[in-house]
Amino acid sequence: MRTFESTQEQLNKLIPMPGNVPVVYLLGDTGAGKTCVVRQLLGTTDQNFPSARRLRTTVAPTEFIITNEPELKAAFVFKTEQEISRNVTEILQYAVKTAVDASGNGEESTNIADVLGDSSDERFRLRCFLSEAARQHLGDQILRDIVPPIRKWVELEFPAAAKEDRSTAIDLAIEEEFRSEVEQLHDEILGQIGKRIR
Repeated sequence: MRTFESTQEQLNKLIPMPGNVPVVYLLGDTGAGKTCVVRQLLGTTDQNFPSARRLRTTVAPTEFIITNEPELKAAFVFKTEQEISRNVTEILQYAVKTAVDASGNGEESTNIADVLGDSSDERFRLRCFLSEAARQHLGDQILRDIVPPIRKWVELEFPAAAKEDRSTAIDLAIEEEFRSEVEQLHDEILGQIGKRIR
């Protein structure tokens, strides 16, 4: 079995990446227009790429290669199983927190299947592995089986918590008190990914 490094090395031989590429850092406040500038530079405004959502902003280093060199046909990013597992955990915890927050604010219409689609930095797209129906099923499980006990636990353990403290209590519930329930969904997601890629 090939290692990540040997596979990446072979890809670099097949598709050489341009050398001495200048690095540009684009920094700014949320909503300042960083994504719009990148779209203009890439010429991808019509395709709405990269995408920025109301709940997610571009908060991670993102690499775009702009070149006229004909030998660069494609570039691939490989993730180890551990990286995929961490990304799934992050997406799942964010989805559970979003669902608990929404239910506490009376926002029952939050589409958890959509939240389950991408990591917050949009560098891992779970929607590429799980269909809308599969993500909807997971979202329903979260709303039915995980949100009510977390809300009850938070209300019992932190009855007078302010909004900021409530958010911390929800994080604690997800990461500690209801870890096994979240891990069960995590394992289910990894199992579905495994079926798709093996």
